[in-house]
Amino acid sequence: IPRAARQYGHGAQRPAGGNRPICKNLEPVADHADNIAKSVPDILASGVTGEAPLLKRIQRASDVAAKIVQDGLACIFAHDLKLANKAIEAQAEVERIEEEILLDILKKHDDPALVASLRSVTWSIRRIAEYGSEIAVIGINRYLERESNICKRAEEGALNRLV
Repeated sequence: IPRAARQYGHGAQRPAGGNRPICKNLEPVADHADNIAKSVPDILASGVTGEAPLLKRIQRASDVAAKIVQDGLACIFAHDLKLANKAIEAQAEVERIEEEILLDILKKHDDPALVASLRSVTWSIRRIAEYGSEIAVIGINRYLERESNICKRAEEGALNRLV
């Protein structure tokens, strides 16, 4: 098919196969962002706004998760393996921060509604990071579909000669 496409003046094929999984990962990112937005009024009403260190950690985890999604999407268009790996590796930071937040919440708060709201937010942030990381993996796969120093296309018919 690539040879036929070039014969008729078309460039490289567009990798449509990975678009569906990208969309399947972006939809829950939006759902989790919505969940976070819905939890914020309950958290603010609880008076937790006076706890700057806790809120800073939540903000840091949120920023890292958003950057993972951003880098995951960017690596697909830029065909940048370093960016993809950076996004995947950053997921561990979100998980570490989430653990710190949970320990802090359980030590300092006994209001079940507040704990549930904070837990919901941190869980959503973690899931956003995981979905962003999955998008970055798709970016790596897209990179490997292209001919590069890492991955070269076999000659047409080469597979038949191997069998």
